[in-house]
Amino acid sequence: MLTYQEAQQLQMLIQQEAPQVEVRILSEVGQPDYYYLAIYLHGQPRFVVRSLDQWQRRKRTLKA
Repeated sequence: MLTYQEAQQLQMLIQQEAPQVEVRILSEVGQPDYYYLAIYLHGQPRFVVRSLDQWQRRKRTLKA
């Protein structure tokens, strides 16, 4: 789980590495102090990211 500041930092990194995606910061259900990132491509939701490691694994799927 990410704090809001961590989510913002990861959002900036993702937008630098993959400028074609839209990144939205959303709060975790039942955990209002924690957040995750929803990744959209061409207006369609693709996946969510809750850590830098998860982003590193999932960004490869954007090439398809």
